[in-house]
Amino acid sequence: MDTRVLRYFLTVAQTGNITEAAKKLHITQPTLSRQLQKLEEDLGQELLDRTQKGHLGLTNAGIILARKSENLLEIWDDISEEVKNSGSDISGKLKIGLVESHCSIIVERVIQELQDLHPKLQFELYSAYSDDLKAALDMMQIDCAILLEPVESTKYVQKQIPVYERWGLIVGKKHPWAKKKIISVSEIKDTNLIVPKRSIINQDLEASLGIKMNLENIKGFVNLSSNISWLLETGEYATLGIDGVLAVRPNPKLVFVPLNIEKKSGHVLVWRKNSQPSAAMHAFFDMLEEKIKQI
Repeated sequence: MDTRVLRYFLTVAQTGNITEAAKKLHITQPTLSRQLQKLEEDLGQELLDRTQKGHLGLTNAGIILARKSENLLEIWDDISEEVKNSGSDISGKLKIGLVESHCSIIVERVIQELQDLHPKLQFELYSAYSDDLKAALDMMQIDCAILLEPVESTKYVQKQIPVYERWGLIVGKKHPWAKKKIISVSEIKDTNLIVPKRSIINQDLEASLGIKMNLENIKGFVNLSSNISWLLETGEYATLGIDGVLAVRPNPKLVFVPLNIEKKSGHVLVWRKNSQPSAAMHAFFDMLEEKIKQI
């Protein structure tokens, strides 16, 4: 299939009008109509809802194609740009997935130095928790990701990063524990608690801390602690988290209080096994390793 036809289809989907789309694409309306009809014949599905007067909507099949096409065309544009510039200085776009931790700050410094050396290189940062980052890797939406241990999948090349996060409780300054220097694991059951969404993290915490994640005081689950800042600020909730969260997203109304059992998690740099790292990825890996040695 010609990617040009997908661009035609997306333009029609965005405008909802064949005539307007043809003008934007600088082609005739009959040509555009033929291309769309051929696309529908190739896929064996109607993509456009032509029953609405004055506006073309999308059928269920059309909605699926529009969503997938945007991802596909973005990947194709990145591939084209990288191939075109493969014989010159490192350029194109490097897409990096990150958990919110101290590694985020290190990566930002690496990016700054990389762009000083390679001005044509662009970057795209995708911040999420590890399961979302792995899904983005699988869909080729990002090139590599830095995840918090443990990482259970064998689908990726894995490289340990010796940057460690300490576990504790993140609470609001109104919380009774806000002025504590340390919190006993046995106290966790005495507050409204929000815990990480990742089951493998919870299993690891259960083993390390000797507690069960079926406590009656667990009020919810969260993928990124920054999503519950307001709840924590009330002083009525606490969340199990890493100290790097407040380093990345400082909040003067929140504090991190470490647990009395020193529980630390490292990081892992991962990328797909079936992909060959680009020159930009190699440059990023090398500079990241050098930067970590300086810590």
